[in-house]
Amino acid sequence: FQDPVCSFNGLEGSFVGEKRPVQEMSSPFYCLSDTEKISGKRSKKNSLTVAVDCSVPRSLSYSLDERMLKALSLFMEFSGEGILAQFWTPIKTGDQFMLSTSDQAYLLDSRLSGYREVSRKFTFSAEANQYSSPGLPGRVFISGVPEWTSNVMYYKTVEYLRMKHA
Repeated sequence: FQDPVCSFNGLEGSFVGEKRPVQEMSSPFYCLSDTEKISGKRSKKNSLTVAVDCSVPRSLSYSLDERMLKALSLFMEFSGEGILAQFWTPIKTGDQFMLSTSDQAYLLDSRLSGYREVSRKFTFSAEANQYSSPGLPGRVFISGVPEWTSNVMYYKTVEYLRMKHA
């Protein structure tokens, strides 16, 4: 198996996984421009361009981690610089499930590599618990509702437990 570190458009990334059988298909996802979001209209020209630029291969010859990295790379391509995108997965620790990003797919702007290392050392409860704050990954996992912020400094320390490292 190849070295699990790869690069998409100059961004660093990693995955863990193995190859799977081939299934040739593509599944485009669509990204609306700001103008399209405001007007609610999608021009044929933009739709075709975006569909081509945003397609994520559904080939089973790529592992889930490789496909996640491709999706992350497309997200980051449209988002710009200064982004760390990482997956948090529940792992059993003793008798409880904890979320960890260690050994999971991620992509980052190289300026955020130190913060990636900090994140790898953190775990968050994957189960609702009245005695502790679940942190951002735990809150999203438990509620099933995604969160997004352009700046983690908008959070309170109790809401974003890695605040002092950000």
